[in-house]
Amino acid sequence: MEDVLLPLLIFGTPERRRAELTEQLLPAAVPGTVGQRLAFAAVVAQQQISNREQKELKIVKEAAQRFGDPVDLSDNAPTIHAIYAGLPADVQSTIEFGGWAKPPDRYSGSQAKTERDEVEQALGRSP
Repeated sequence: MEDVLLPLLIFGTPERRRAELTEQLLPAAVPGTVGQRLAFAAVVAQQQISNREQKELKIVKEAAQRFGDPVDLSDNAPTIHAIYAGLPADVQSTIEFGGWAKPPDRYSGSQAKTERDEVEQALGRSP
């Protein structure tokens, strides 16, 4: 029964998650003493943590380009700001914020006013 359980577990997992599951199970399947398997599991875990941190840093850097400063990031993307706040200070200092101001109001000028009035009218509001 045990011989069937592992393949069922792996192949019963959605395809996009199979590699991740296999990587998680690998330390348990490696032959050797308990100490050797534990050492291997520690190396794999450290690699996974490093990979996750690099992905998080990339996400924060890409998001920071769309915000003016950390306060703007906090106000508009609190989850990403939480990742940013958890970074070491020396890493935070390498992140460049885009400094973009509020997006321009597309409703400026007489033509835009007409467009805004049409939108308001379509929504049942009086212009």
